[in-house]
Amino acid sequence: MKTEKKAIQLKPDQNCWMPTIKKYLSVASSAAGIILAAPLKLPNKLLIVARYVALAAGIIKATDMKADE
Repeated sequence: MKTEKKAIQLKPDQNCWMPTIKKYLSVASSAAGIILAAPLKLPNKLLIVARYVALAAGIIKATDMKADE
């Protein structure tokens, strides 16, 4: 018995994937903000990654807001 695998077909429409990206972006930026604002002594590598995630989230949000205008 052989099963057929079907490839996922994504529509070229922007509305297909953009809400998912925005949801992940908001979660990642919130988590990065919480990590950076934590009063605990955290490992330096974690802080560096959190800074890059926050920076990337800010850049993507800014370009997305500019594209919406």
